[in-house]
Amino acid sequence: MKFSNNLQLAIKAAQAAGLVMVKGYGHIKKIQKKDGDLNFVTDVDKKSEKVIIDILSKETDFSILSEEIGEIKKNEEALWVIDPIDGTTNFARGLPIFCVSIALLKEKEVQLGVIFNPITNECFFAEKGQGAYLNDKRITVSNRRDLSELIIFVDYGYSKKDREIGAQVISNLNKFCSTRIIGSMALGLCYVAKGSVEGLLDVGAELWDYAAGLLLVKEAGGKVTNWENQEFNLDKKFLFASNGVIHDTIIKNISSLFPLKRS
Repeated sequence: MKFSNNLQLAIKAAQAAGLVMVKGYGHIKKIQKKDGDLNFVTDVDKKSEKVIIDILSKETDFSILSEEIGEIKKNEEALWVIDPIDGTTNFARGLPIFCVSIALLKEKEVQLGVIFNPITNECFFAEKGQGAYLNDKRITVSNRRDLSELIIFVDYGYSKKDREIGAQVISNLNKFCSTRIIGSMALGLCYVAKGSVEGLLDVGAELWDYAAGLLLVKEAGGKVTNWENQEFNLDKKFLFASNGVIHDTIIKNISSLFPLKRS
C-alpha cells in the first residue's frame, strides 16, 4: 500500500514529538492550569507542539490548528489539526496513557490521521480509503455484540455539565456492560479501531481530541455518529464511535437520558 507524502510527514512529526515526550516523561518542570481547575498544560506540551509545527511547516504551507497555540492561518486549502499531548494529566502524573494526535482536513473532512503513543511505540494511522493501521499491521474493529461482553469507553470534558452527563452515561451503561475512562480520547478511539473495545461515547471534546481517531475508526470498519445516530459534524460535540454492530443498541440506551437535542 502506497501512502501519501502528507501521511508520511505526519508520522515523522508525531514520532519526533514522541521523542520529546519520552525525554520529559517523569521530569515535568512546570504544570499550568487552563480553562478551570481540571485542565492542565505542561512545558512538554509546548515543546512537543513546536516540534510538530516546525516539521509540518517546512514541507507544507497548510493552515494549522493546535490545542495550545491556536490557529495559524496560511493556505486554507487544508488544515493540520494537532494535539501535542492528548492525555496531559496522565502524562504529568506518570501514567503511560497519552499520545500525540495529528490530522489533516480538507473541506472539513478528515483526509488522514496519525496517533502515536511513544511509551508503547504504537503508531496508529489511517488515510481516507486506505484502511487503518497499527505500525505495519492493518486493524479492524471487533465483532462483539453480546452486551455482557462489551467494553465502552466514556470520555467527557472539564465543565461541570459535561462531567454530570458522563456520570449519568456510565451509571446507565454499567447496568449491562463494562465502562472505562482512560483519560485520552485519541487513544480511546484507537482501541475501538483495533477491536480492543467496542465503543467510545464522548461529550465535550474538541476537534484536536478526535479528528485523527474518528478517521481511524471509520477506516477500521466502525461507525461514527452523534448521540442521535446522525452523521457526526466536526463542529459539534456528543460523539459516539463503535464497531457498528452494537451502535443502535447503545444509542437507544442513552437516548432516554437526555431530552435535549444534541448534535
